[in-house]
Amino acid sequence: MVALEARAAGVPVIASAAGGLAELVVEGRDGLLFANGDVTALTTCLMRIASGTACGRERWNPGVSSGEGQNFDADSTLTRWREILYEAAESG
Repeated sequence: MVALEARAAGVPVIASAAGGLAELVVEGRDGLLFANGDVTALTTCLMRIASGTACGRERWNPGVSSGEGQNFDADSTLTRWREILYEAAESG
C-alpha cells in the first residue's frame, strides 16, 4: 500500500524486486528495484535517489496519473476478488 501511495504522490519508490512490488514499480520511472537481500544494491539505490542521479528528479512520475495502478484501488480489487470467488464456487 505504501508503494502505491508513494507513486500517487510522485515520490520514488525503492523496493525489493520480489513479489508484488516488482509488478508495481517500473524501474527508472516509479523508482528503483534491488535484488532481495542485496544490501549493496539497496545502498546504491538510496545513494542514487539522494544524489539525484536516478533519472533526474523531474522524471519521477506518479503511476496513478498515467492510468497505471488503477487496478489496485479498492473497487477494482473487490470486483476481482468477487470474480475469483464466483469462479471457484462454480467449479467446485
